Amino acid sequence: MRTGESQRADLRYQFRYKDARGNRRSIYSMDLKELRAKEEEVLSAAKAGVDYAAGQITVLELVERYTSLKNGVRYNTKVGYGFVMGILRKEDFGCRMINTIKISRGSLGSPPRGAGSRRLTERSFPAPIESPFTAQSE
Repeated sequence: MRTGESQRADLRYQFRYKDARGNRRSIYSMDLKELRAKEEEVLSAAKAGVDYAAGQITVLELVERYTSLKNGVRYNTKVGYGFVMGILRKEDFGCRMINTIKISRGSLGSPPRGAGSRRLTERSFPAPIESPFTAQSE
């Protein structure tokens, strides 16, 4: 047996390792060759910098990881990131695991119409709006 491998009482083979965050993880198989193939996949993913348990983090943790990688951004961008993370901390959506979220839930569509929101109309602009296709050229 290799380092990290063992055989359990139910005759299953087990490989134990630590993920990128230092948490202990295990993979199991009834066949030793199958376990070693899974083991190679885990080790190659770890070498490439891919987190094998990527689906086991929350939306907030994913956003925090993303923002920690952003270096050299402007002050207003950092403030915007902090604003979004504050919202995610308060909402239930930020606590959900990323492997349970469909792509369609990630886009929120148009912003909600609440107090203080203002619809932009033609009257919002000081000058009259003309379509470039209807403007007459002189």
